[in-house]
Amino acid sequence: MPEHEITESFLKALERYFAGEVNTREAAKEADLSGPNRFLEILKEAYKRNYIIIRSPIDQLLCNKFRQWVGLSSKLEPYILKGKPDDRTFSLKAAETFLIYLRRLLLNDRIENITIGVVSGSSTASLVEALVTSSVWEEVIGQKEVENVRNKTINVVALNANPVKGWELQADANISVFRLAMLLRQRLPERNGNNIEPMGITNSSLVIQDPSESRKEVSPIDQELLKITDPKRLDSKGTSSKIDIIITGIGSPEDSIFTQIMEKEGIKVPKEAVGDVAYSPVDKDGKELSLTKDGVNYSVYSAIRLETMKELVDSGSVVLLVARNSRRGRPVNKTPAVRAAILGRYINVICTDENTALEIMKEPA
Repeated sequence: MPEHEITESFLKALERYFAGEVNTREAAKEADLSGPNRFLEILKEAYKRNYIIIRSPIDQLLCNKFRQWVGLSSKLEPYILKGKPDDRTFSLKAAETFLIYLRRLLLNDRIENITIGVVSGSSTASLVEALVTSSVWEEVIGQKEVENVRNKTINVVALNANPVKGWELQADANISVFRLAMLLRQRLPERNGNNIEPMGITNSSLVIQDPSESRKEVSPIDQELLKITDPKRLDSKGTSSKIDIIITGIGSPEDSIFTQIMEKEGIKVPKEAVGDVAYSPVDKDGKELSLTKDGVNYSVYSAIRLETMKELVDSGSVVLLVARNSRRGRPVNKTPAVRAAILGRYINVICTDENTALEIMKEPA
């Protein structure tokens, strides 16, 4: 695509096209192009090269319908994208949703310490990727607001470790946490007394016995992390979790890192499981299920439990679920798992798309 075809007249025509004011033929004429096909070719190539960013709007009517479906007793804030956005567009909206809540914390002078937790997964990794490779930060948090962010200590913590190798390693929370922390260091002036630290979790003991037991046997590094994320894991009388925002995806039985881990360890995923939330299996009603092998209880090692996520939701912290039914390659239905996370009250913010939202609401809450 020749660079000179991205002209000012093309951009103006493009804006009018997305506003519904002109069709492709009229837009091509306004941009001095040969015809509608050429207009669409340039649009497609410009999008692929990130010359332009297309954002799907939030469907407010569907959001209101979703709130009614959930009911007043559950404080769940939905962000539902209109239509069928591609992966990049969906990730950008998820990143924007995250920044809306982060901005509130950053601009609150009474809050000095902020903790962000990230669960391993492709959805969470894509959110962070969108944050660091786009202009979405500037669109949500203005430069003047950034200059007023002072004396904040921000811990960005990985809530589990991903054992997958190769290209899928990018979905590891440890990597996402480091990238997000580096972005925050770039954006928030250190001269204003801001301090941002990434905290990773080890995976030397990926599958462990009974999750109800204390975790005093973990490494010193993980003990420091647990003091922030889930202190009761170290001491039953421990204080509450200090996490302010959690970013999590969700797993379905047929396509989940959690399922791969269980298969490798020879532990059967309970047949009642409709998926996993933060690597803990749940049934259709959101009840956490036990993992057993030869009469012994097991869990995937993590720095957060569903019980703690529920406590965070009740206390007003943000647990953001980024999930939708996949259409790439073999379709993956995450509807039952998303519904379970809602019914279990493990989340209080969700970013999804129109198709998934409609599927979720087919059954009563």
